Amino acid sequence: MSVNSHEIATVRVTVHGRVQGVGFRIFVANTADRLDVSGWVKNLPDGSVQLQATAPRQVLDELITAVGLGPRGSRIERVETEIIEAPGENPAKEKGFKILQGIFTAGHHGGGGELPPA
Repeated sequence: MSVNSHEIATVRVTVHGRVQGVGFRIFVANTADRLDVSGWVKNLPDGSVQLQATAPRQVLDELITAVGLGPRGSRIERVETEIIEAPGENPAKEKGFKILQGIFTAGHHGGGGELPPA
């Protein structure tokens, strides 16, 4: 994924496999916080998990690698990654990483209440 590893990018990642009911969203949120990534993660109705993340490309590579391994108890079958925003197009969106629950968001530390950008 690296053109310039310091450029800010936004990616959407969909992870398929045994990724719901195993602490996958918390794992993603904790990893994103550790890496200082902004974005969100949510369960999808088909049993997959989707996340959107904004950070320097090198950091996104680290996050995607971790997501591909997953937490203990998960089984990753496929990871689909799509760059949804080119570097420089509004890189300073919302700070922090949220876990979406239902149609509202909730920060994994208890905040939230708004919908993510479409």
